[in-house]
Amino acid sequence: MPLHSDYGKRTINEMVLHFQHGQMNLEPGFQRKSVWSGVDRRRLIQSIVSEYPLPSIFLYRRSSRGKTVYDVIDGKQRLETILMFLGVGRFRRDRFAVKLALDGDGDRWWDWRAIRRHHPDLRHRVECYPLQTVEVSGELSEIVDLFVRINSTGKRLTSGERRHARFYNTRFLREAERLVHKYERDLRQQRVLSRVQLERMKGTELVCELLMSIQHGGIINKKSALDRAMANEAVNGNTIGRVVREFKRALGLVRRMFPDLRETRFRNTSEFYTLFMLVWEMSSRKLVLTDRRSNRVAFELL
Repeated sequence: MPLHSDYGKRTINEMVLHFQHGQMNLEPGFQRKSVWSGVDRRRLIQSIVSEYPLPSIFLYRRSSRGKTVYDVIDGKQRLETILMFLGVGRFRRDRFAVKLALDGDGDRWWDWRAIRRHHPDLRHRVECYPLQTVEVSGELSEIVDLFVRINSTGKRLTSGERRHARFYNTRFLREAERLVHKYERDLRQQRVLSRVQLERMKGTELVCELLMSIQHGGIINKKSALDRAMANEAVNGNTIGRVVREFKRALGLVRRMFPDLRETRFRNTSEFYTLFMLVWEMSSRKLVLTDRRSNRVAFELL
C-alpha cells in the first residue's frame, strides 16, 4: 500500500494528551536515540515562547488494540523537549529552565512552574501553540524509508543510525546491540568509543563489522557485507551463534592481553578493528600466548 499523508495542526496540549493516554510512541524501533544538547532544547522553548514557526512533525498512524497510536517518525527531539519543559510523565525528572525576558527587567531563568504561577497568559499561548503535523499511513518499510530520507538534514543520521532504522528488527542487529550493551563500559574505559559515539550507534556499527568479518573469515568490504547481513541475506541463526561466541573469545583475549589499550593508537576504532581481527585470526590458528610475561612483551611492542 503506498504512503498516504494528511496535513494538519495539533496544539501542544493535544500532543501532551496523546502522550498521557498512551497514543504517542516516541521510540518506535527505527528511531535513533536522543542527540539534542541542553542548548538545543532551550532554543526550542524560546522559539515557542516567541511564537516562531517550527518544522512539521511526522507521525505514523496505526491501530493498536482498538485505538489509534502515532509513532513519531520525525520530531522526536522536539516533542521530548516540550514534554521535559512541561514536566509531563516520565519526563518530570528532566525539567529545565530557559532564559526569557518576561517582566521587562531583562532575561531571567524561568521554568514551567514559575510561568504557570506568574504568567497565565504565556501558559495559555504555549499550551495552544500549533504544531504542524503530517500523518502518514502505509507499509512499514515505506515508513522506515521516509524516516531515513527526512533525517538526512539537521543532525544527520550516522551510518549506524541509518542501518538501525532499516534493519532494527533483524536478529543480527539485535545480537550486535546486545553485545554493545554487555561491553559498553569496557569500550568506554579503553576510549575505543565515547559516550556520544555509543549514543549515535557507532558501537553497534563497529560490533556489526567485527561480527561480519569473523563470519567472512577476514577483512570485509564493510558497507555491502553489513547491509546484506542485516537484511538476513548472508547469515543464518546457527552462524550467528558461532560468530557471537568467537567474538566474545577474541574480545576477551584483547582485554586480557592489552589492559592499557587506551594508551596506544589502537584505541582508534579503525585501528581497534585491525587489532581485534589480528588477535581473532591468531587465536583461530592457535598462535595466541596468554601468559602474563608474553602479554607484557606484546604490549610493549604494540
